[in-house]
Amino acid sequence: MQLNKIEKINLEVKLDIPNILLMMFSICVLLSNLTPIPGLFGNALIAGCGCLLFIYTILYKKDDKRIWWAVLLAVMLSFCLILSSMYNHNASIKEVLWIWSYMGAALALVSFKIDSRWISVMFYVLAGYFFLCIIMRRSVHYILYSTSRNGISLLMIFMTLLLYVCRKSNQMKIVYLPATFNLIISVWALGRAGIFTAVFFWCGIVIYGLVVEKGKNCKELLENIGLLVIAMFLLVGVFPTNESLYLEKKNTIEMDSASINKKIEQNIPENKNGMVQPKNETFISRFSEYGLKSVRINIWSEYLEKTLDSGKNLFLGVDCSTGKYLGTYKQPHNSYLELHAKFGIIGFIIVMTLLIKTFFLLYREREWLWLIIFITCAIRAMLDWVAFPGSIDVIFWFLILKNILMKRESKKLHLKKV
Repeated sequence: MQLNKIEKINLEVKLDIPNILLMMFSICVLLSNLTPIPGLFGNALIAGCGCLLFIYTILYKKDDKRIWWAVLLAVMLSFCLILSSMYNHNASIKEVLWIWSYMGAALALVSFKIDSRWISVMFYVLAGYFFLCIIMRRSVHYILYSTSRNGISLLMIFMTLLLYVCRKSNQMKIVYLPATFNLIISVWALGRAGIFTAVFFWCGIVIYGLVVEKGKNCKELLENIGLLVIAMFLLVGVFPTNESLYLEKKNTIEMDSASINKKIEQNIPENKNGMVQPKNETFISRFSEYGLKSVRINIWSEYLEKTLDSGKNLFLGVDCSTGKYLGTYKQPHNSYLELHAKFGIIGFIIVMTLLIKTFFLLYREREWLWLIIFITCAIRAMLDWVAFPGSIDVIFWFLILKNILMKRESKKLHLKKV
C-alpha cells in the first residue's frame, strides 16, 4: 500500500512538470516585454522553456505515435527556414529554436491537462499591470521595452487566447471578463490591429456564451450585446490614452537611435524648441484622424511585387533584412508574407495547407469556440508579424496538432479497436 502511494505521488509530480514549464514559458514571454532584461537573455529563456516542453513531451509520450507528427512538422519547417535564410538572410540559424519552442508549448497543451488557474493568475496580473498604467496615466508608447505600443495588444491577446484554450480543454464554462479586459486594454493601446482583433474576439465570445452555452434567442442576444457595446463605448470611447508628457529634446546626447525611431514611427508632433508636444488621444479621436489608412498596404504590395521579380524570390522568399526591399521596415507587417520570407514557398504551402484544412475541419465539426479562436489568430496575423515565428504560433500549432495531425492518428487507433 505504501509503495502504491509513493508511486502515485511521483506520478503526480511528473504530470505537474508541463504546468510548471508552461507557466515559466508564459512568465518569460511577459518579462521579456515588460522588464529591461537583455533581449538575447529573454529570448533564450523563452526558447529554452519551449524546447524543454517539446523534449519532455516526447520522452513522456514516446509510445504515442501522434507525437511524431509534430516532430516531422518541426523538422520540415526547420529545413525550410535554413534553406531560405541561406539565400535572403531574413533569419539566423538560431531562429530554428523558435519553431521547436512554440511547437513545444502547443504540444504540451495538446498532450497534458494544463491547470487553467495558473494561466488565469498570469493573465490577471498582466491585465492589472496595464490597468495600473491607465490609472497612473502612463503613455502607451513607453511601457514595453522590446517593442512598440502594438505589443501591448499582442501580449493581451496571446494571454487571453491561452487562457480560453486551457479553459476549453478542461471543459470549463466560458467567462466574459478576460475578453472584456483584453478589449479595454487594446483600445487604450490605440493600435488599430489590436482593437479590430479584440472587438472580433469579444463579440465572438459573447455570442458563443449566450447562444451556444445559455441558449439565448435572437432578441435576448441583441439586447445583451447592445447593452455591453454601449457600456464599452462609454468606458473607452472618451478616455484619454496619452497623458500630457514632455519628453527630452531630440538633440539630447543621451537619446539613443531606438528612441528617435520611436518618435518618427509614432509621428509625435514637436514644437519649435524640439520638445514633444503633449497630446491627448482617445479611441474616437484617433480613428477620426487616421481612419483605416495604413502604410501596411503599400508594404504588402511591394513585397508581392518583389516576390514575382525572380524565381529565387518566389521560391526562397524576398530579402527583407538588409533594407534592399521594403525600405526601413525590414519586415512585411503580415505574418503570412513573413512566413514566405523566412520559410520560402515550400514552408508557406505546408503551413497554409494545414491552416486552411484546420479552418474547414473546425467549421464542419461545428467547433465554434475553436473556430472563433482560430479566426482571431488569423486576423491578428494578417495585420502584423506575430507568427511564423511568433507567440501566436502556440495557438496555431495547438489547433493544427489537436484537430488534424493528432486527431487523424486517433481515428486510426479507434478503427483498429473497433
